[in-house]
Amino acid sequence: PLTPARDVLYDAPMIIVRHPLLVPAGEGGPRPLAALAAAGEHFRRDVRAGAKVFLWGDSFPLYLAGILPYLRQIHSTWTFAVVEDRVAIQKSGLWGREEMARWLSTDADYVVLEPQALEQYRARYPELMATFDSMLRRHFDLIDRVEDYRWQVFALYARRR
Repeated sequence: PLTPARDVLYDAPMIIVRHPLLVPAGEGGPRPLAALAAAGEHFRRDVRAGAKVFLWGDSFPLYLAGILPYLRQIHSTWTFAVVEDRVAIQKSGLWGREEMARWLSTDADYVVLEPQALEQYRARYPELMATFDSMLRRHFDLIDRVEDYRWQVFALYARRR
């Protein structure tokens, strides 16, 4: 029989946490890191240097391309505040409806969306997303889909001039 001390030394973890951008072990296919780098190159070709980029999705492919979205959006897909508490939003580094309206109506040159990341917002906050979609349609045109990294697909929009 095992002693408690031996159990501590030899027990394997119950789960292994994998980085979300790494390919699940059962999936084959071409080199995922090369595909992720290709997605970054794709963004680099389409987005002009120094442009202001609104992002609702994973920032890693943009980071690889040397593109910096709004600081409040770069850390996580989930930094949008669904409750419009201005003090909390400003103190915590989140962004809300006010920032969304300003960035989409007059400031951002491009919009990068990861449609899969927006599904939960669309299901839970349909009115908010209808407002977002309306601003997107009013000010931007879809110019490309970045599908180089098959586990994350992005839609790229440019401001209508």
